[in-house]
Amino acid sequence: MLAAQKKDRGLKKLFDSYFAHLVIFSAHITNDRKVSEDIVQEVFLNLWQKDLLKSVSINYLYRCTKNASINFLRSKEGKVHISSSSLSTDIKDDEFSIDDEIQKMKELESLYQAIEELPPQCKEVLKKVYLNDLKYAEVAEELNISINTVKTHMFKALKYLRTKFSASTLLYFATFFKMLN
Repeated sequence: MLAAQKKDRGLKKLFDSYFAHLVIFSAHITNDRKVSEDIVQEVFLNLWQKDLLKSVSINYLYRCTKNASINFLRSKEGKVHISSSSLSTDIKDDEFSIDDEIQKMKELESLYQAIEELPPQCKEVLKKVYLNDLKYAEVAEELNISINTVKTHMFKALKYLRTKFSASTLLYFATFFKMLN
C-alpha cells in the first residue's frame, strides 16, 4: 500500500510539474488545446500503466507527447489513442526540436514569473487581454475602468516585460497565447 501511494505521489508531482508545458508543446503541433490536454493525459496514463514514470526523463516525456500529437494528426477519426510505438525512444526529430521546446518552456516560466511581478492591476489587465483573449473594451467593462486606463496598464506591463525579454520572445509568446485561445 505504501509503495502505491509513493508511486501516485510521484505521478502527481511529475504531472503537476510538466502537464501545462506538455499541453502547450502538443498544442503547438495539433493547434488544439483541448485535444492536447487529452493527449498529454493519455501519455501520463500510459507511462504510469507501464510503470515507466519512475525513470522517465523530461526529454522522453516530450518525445512521447510529440509522437502522440503527430499520431493524433495522422489518425482518421482523431480519437486520442497512445500506442506502444508512440513511446519509442528511437524517434527522428524532424520538425520539432525537443531541446528547443524545453528552452521555450523555461522562457515561458520566466515570462509567467515576470507577469506575476507586475503591479496587481497591470497584471490583471495583461492576463485578461493575452491569456483570456479579451478586447480592451471588454476588459474595461469587466473591471469597471476606462479603455484609456486599460491601454495605460497594457503600456506599463509591456514596457516592463520588454526590459526583461527580447521583442522576438514576446512576439512568439503573444502569438502562441492567441493560438491557444
